Amino acid sequence: MSSNKKVMIADDDKFALEKASKILEAAGYSTVLAKGGKEAAELAKEQTVDLILADYLMPDQSGLGLTFELRQRGLRTPILIMSEASFLSSDSVKRSGANDLLKKPYSETDLVAAVKRNLAAS
Repeated sequence: MSSNKKVMIADDDKFALEKASKILEAAGYSTVLAKGGKEAAELAKEQTVDLILADYLMPDQSGLGLTFELRQRGLRTPILIMSEASFLSSDSVKRSGANDLLKKPYSETDLVAAVKRNLAAS
C-alpha cells in the first residue's frame, strides 16, 4: 500500500520515534523525524508534511507548545498529540489547537487508524 502522504513525527524518545516511523512506513507513509518540539518547528519551516504526530511531553517544547507555535504561524496541518498522561483528553488537546489525541501506549492498528482518520478530516 502506498499513500504518498508525509507524516512528521516529533518525540524526544528515540525508541518511540523509530517505532512510530517503522509502523507508518510499513503502512505506506513517508516520515520525517524530529527529536523534539523545537526541531519539529524548524523542520515545519523547511518541509511540507500532511500530518504532524507530536509527543505531549518533550523537554525542549511540548507537543501543545509546538501546536501553539505552528498555529500562530498560520500552519493548518493536522496535528495529532501522543500522550500517556491520564489528565489529557481529546477535547482538551482540540481546545489547544491540535486535531486529536492518541493515548500511549498505542497499538500499530491504533496509530495507523488515527493517522488515517486525521488525514481524511483535513
